[in-house]
Amino acid sequence: MNAILMRPLQESDVEELHMLEQQCFTIPWSRQSLWEDVVQNPCALYAGAFCQGRLIGYAGIWHILDEGHITNVAVAPPYRKQGVGRLLMQTLLQWMEQRHVYSITLEVRPSNEAALALYHAFGFVEQGRRKHYYADTGEDALILWRTADCNKETK
Repeated sequence: MNAILMRPLQESDVEELHMLEQQCFTIPWSRQSLWEDVVQNPCALYAGAFCQGRLIGYAGIWHILDEGHITNVAVAPPYRKQGVGRLLMQTLLQWMEQRHVYSITLEVRPSNEAALALYHAFGFVEQGRRKHYYADTGEDALILWRTADCNKETK
């Protein structure tokens, strides 16, 4: 794979972000919601992974008080299982560490084994479950947390 450039997303990336969102999720965020989060939400940070100038993955996190909430992690299908998700997670976690935020949460489908493996590799552990969270299938969401004692990626 060619070199991957990691950088914060900005307003000019929203259209490409929206296209990637639609490609990766059965219930994608609207273009307007993405624009509002990237451009207007002072709590939101978005990392973009670019290959040859194209957005191939992104991850978003909300920094709220002393916690982080990962909103989405997405990698374009042709680039999956090539370390892009790992780079995105490393970037988000570095950004949070720079802000002295060590408690981070997210929701994930129990059926999303690839995402679970990625999150577990970074020290996230299941702390709860939201029943019937996903509207498209009624599937539960696992609530994962990563706390200060897990602030290094595990091998």
